[in-house]
Amino acid sequence: MTNEDAKKPTAGVVEWPEDFYEMLDLIRQRPAMYTGQTSLRALDTWLKGFSFARQVAALPALPHEEHFAGFDRFIQGHYNWRDSGGWVAKIEYYERDGKHALDEFFRLLDLYRLTSSD
Repeated sequence: MTNEDAKKPTAGVVEWPEDFYEMLDLIRQRPAMYTGQTSLRALDTWLKGFSFARQVAALPALPHEEHFAGFDRFIQGHYNWRDSGGWVAKIEYYERDGKHALDEFFRLLDLYRLTSSD
């Protein structure tokens, strides 16, 4: 294999996005492929591991990754909650089924992206 061959994408290989929201959009298509199961808690664990790995590797945050930090505040307002617990707990309180909670997360994420500025 030549260096030029190594640079060519191979069949079935997904090019990893360079933007946090594009990454989430990719995961949305097949969450269990990335997280091992179709659940909001599994996605949250995966995202925390992803963030930790980037920090350990001294990689900068992806574009929009810091914007996502405001998502919990958005969820507090959406559900009119004034206590702690994080966005996962809030969404799972209303959507007990793991797949439904994940679907609701992506619906709310789309709403957050539409209504908040970067």
